[in-house]
Amino acid sequence: MPVFSCEYCGGKIEFEPRMAGESTNCPHCQELILLEIPKPPPPQEFLHVGLVSGKEIKIAAVQLYSEEKIIAVQEKRRRIENLSGGVSTGLSPWGSVGWVLEASAALGVIEGILSAAPDAAAKQLLRELPQDYRAIEESADYFNVNNLAGREYPTPSAWSAEKRTRPYIHNGSPFLKYKDETGVAAILRIDSIIHYRTENKSMNGSTLNQ
Repeated sequence: MPVFSCEYCGGKIEFEPRMAGESTNCPHCQELILLEIPKPPPPQEFLHVGLVSGKEIKIAAVQLYSEEKIIAVQEKRRRIENLSGGVSTGLSPWGSVGWVLEASAALGVIEGILSAAPDAAAKQLLRELPQDYRAIEESADYFNVNNLAGREYPTPSAWSAEKRTRPYIHNGSPFLKYKDETGVAAILRIDSIIHYRTENKSMNGSTLNQ
């Protein structure tokens, strides 16, 4: 019998072929779903990446983060900058769009600049940021390259995918977390890529990391 995956919770549902096209409630999460006979999955696509070290990688999935949570942090940063008159991390302008980095790095910076914020409201927003960054990290998920929009471009900032109709994007970090063709998770520096090829397009040299 066909096995259908719920689009909301991912639960598996086995049903008679004659029921295809009928609406029912998922027995796992109770959401209303439309039973469909699954189509054969398309062939696995890969991102073929060459590194400065000479290593060649076949990427099958990349880690992305909730766009909603990233935008919320960016908006909070702008509010802090407006309230404090432009607090600086000492590394880059606090208000710069590219400041969203790995939570582990960001949290250390926040500790160091709390005392520099002259406005009480700005300090309160700063105290909220550790939890916001953890929320971004906790939203992380791996997305198959087949489902990656913008994969023809060699810049992770151009990539996106959806999970339960919600958009996911790269977090702006200089690193990319991925799974290779064997399913092993790893991480690489984006600026170490010197050659990038999808199944249909190849790029190298000055086209990378732009």
